[in-house]
Amino acid sequence: MGAIQQLAVNLKKAKDHDAASIKWLLREVQNLLKMGAVLPEELNSWLCSVLDELLEDKPDELSTRLKLAKKGRPESHNEEMRELIARSVHNIRNQHGLHKSENGAYTIIAEQYGISANTAEKYYKEFQIGFELDEDIRRETEGK
Repeated sequence: MGAIQQLAVNLKKAKDHDAASIKWLLREVQNLLKMGAVLPEELNSWLCSVLDELLEDKPDELSTRLKLAKKGRPESHNEEMRELIARSVHNIRNQHGLHKSENGAYTIIAEQYGISANTAEKYYKEFQIGFELDEDIRRETEGK
């Protein structure tokens, strides 16, 4: 999945208040700003709407919202989000290896999406066969 498609999926999910997507988008904003890059228009609009919403709060409510996160397990991700997370693991598996140590693909992706490395592994295993079949088909068609 390309970066533009990943951005679109996360923007859609963030509008439904999906915590993992919101965190992914905020990290994307952070990375782009650190590089001195201009935010894509859709990401800029989303960030402005989030800030507008936050600024409508009373000061004590704003403070509470910025400091506290919902406790407990997050809602289960839908299939599209699980596949997005699994695809992210798949895309970096060769550089980082499929393991849960600090530099492992599961841990890196888990941190990006605000989930555990175990959850990232579970999602990857759910879609792994499909990804491998896609690669096999791609290799066969390129070889012809």
